[in-house]
Amino acid sequence: MEKKKIQEFCYSLRLKDITLSLLSVVGRFEDHFQSNSEEPSHDKILSWILGSQLSQINEIMVDKEKKGIQEIYEQLNDLLGSIQDIGENIDLKIIYDELRELSIKVMTNIDKISKELNL
Repeated sequence: MEKKKIQEFCYSLRLKDITLSLLSVVGRFEDHFQSNSEEPSHDKILSWILGSQLSQINEIMVDKEKKGIQEIYEQLNDLLGSIQDIGENIDLKIIYDELRELSIKVMTNIDKISKELNL
């Protein structure tokens, strides 16, 4: 398979994950407003978004032996637990820094895989 086709396929998978994630978050807003008239708190919204992302990652974790994916999932899950524990007093800078660090790990993993595949 040529590199352009692989890239197109990967982008399509990313778009699928993004749209499903957004649908999940919007669904949670809808559920919230059916039983509450109040705006959801920041920690709830962040938990919804991160929880949605975790469910997407969980779907691709068919092979639990993939150390890089497992490690990212566990760190995101820990971050979700932290957000839920902290509640409204979330320091977004800390969350941003943690997510940035995870993003770098993901990009490093992608680079490693692309080198293995000679892409």
